[in-house]
Amino acid sequence: MKFRVLLLALVTAIPALRAAAPAAPEPTPRPGSTYLFYGAGMVERLLEEGFLEAGLQLAYPELGLRVRSLAWTGDEVAHRRRPEGYSEHLKSLLAAWPADVVVLGYGFNESFAGTDGLADFRRQYEVLLGEMARRHPGARLVLLAPHAVEERSAPPGAARNADVAAYAA
Repeated sequence: MKFRVLLLALVTAIPALRAAAPAAPEPTPRPGSTYLFYGAGMVERLLEEGFLEAGLQLAYPELGLRVRSLAWTGDEVAHRRRPEGYSEHLKSLLAAWPADVVVLGYGFNESFAGTDGLADFRRQYEVLLGEMARRHPGARLVLLAPHAVEERSAPPGAARNADVAAYAA
């Protein structure tokens, strides 16, 4: 419940945050832009709850933005398990939803491999970025970072946060 309240507060603050943002040019979505999300559980939950889409619509009410999700809990950069025949279904979805902005939210599941898995993750992410550029030519790519683990679980949480910080550097 606290998470929903915090997320709702953030969503309602987006227009004010936009007005107070620095003058650095941020691309404004075009009218009717489609945001297509790929990722694991974090992305799936953000879209399932509706707060993220509500935030986009509140930030740009005049643009008629569309939000579509191909996120699936358990997905990883290199492993996306789907039912038989999904690849053909995916082709039809991508034809129906040409994306202007592609948002990728991977890394949390992969973080359980720790520092040892970092090289594989980077290599696999580069392959995925090439695949996204091919699937969605001209679309802007947005990469989300996984959230840090709370420090309450002292040694395990602290070690995982150190791994996330090392990757970000």
